[in-house]
Amino acid sequence: MISPYGHFRWTRLPFGLNVSSEIFQRHLTQALEGLEGCINVADDIIVAGPGETHEEAERDHEKNLKMLKERCKDKGIKLNPNKASEKQEEVTFMGHSISAKGVQPDTSKIEAVLKMPGPQDIHDVRRFCGMVQYLAKFLSNISEVLHPLRELTKKDTPFLWNKKCEQAFGRVKEMITSAPVLTFYDSNKPLVLQVDCSKDDLGAVLLQEGKPIEFASRALTETEKR
Repeated sequence: MISPYGHFRWTRLPFGLNVSSEIFQRHLTQALEGLEGCINVADDIIVAGPGETHEEAERDHEKNLKMLKERCKDKGIKLNPNKASEKQEEVTFMGHSISAKGVQPDTSKIEAVLKMPGPQDIHDVRRFCGMVQYLAKFLSNISEVLHPLRELTKKDTPFLWNKKCEQAFGRVKEMITSAPVLTFYDSNKPLVLQVDCSKDDLGAVLLQEGKPIEFASRALTETEKR
């Protein structure tokens, strides 16, 4: 940093810079590399116990947690015990509820979408579609369902909230309230990829033993439609 008083260099990562969170994420991920069952996003760290039974999962969790604490001690990483929870059967992590059953949307994310009133302008439509996209991996062919709303966001298109838009708006909310639990990927089991295509959208779902791991969909570009 150049100032009237001379050249200065940060000795710590400062808050407020656009790249600070990205740099922190990268360094923490590198510091925790190789730890089994350990995932971090920014300064949030989750430690899983992947055992087949409850007892095995708890034992694995304790082992993985011990390894995390030892690694943090070696790397000089400080953990806040007041923000730590151990042996949780269900946790909320980065907008998802994770348990032995699988992955579900965080209820707060669902409620935020359900409470949204009908859009009054293009900005409301974009905001609604953006919030729904966060939950897209739980929703089958959501891109096709959103098509009438997406049409309203096209350039030089007058905002006209019609019956099709209202039906799509209601249908999306219905899908969110009944979103399935996504199962965890198991490398020892076969995978099934189902794909579909309409004149406007693509859709896919990845399955194991008939249970969804993740849904995916998107709109076709004008070039692809031709």
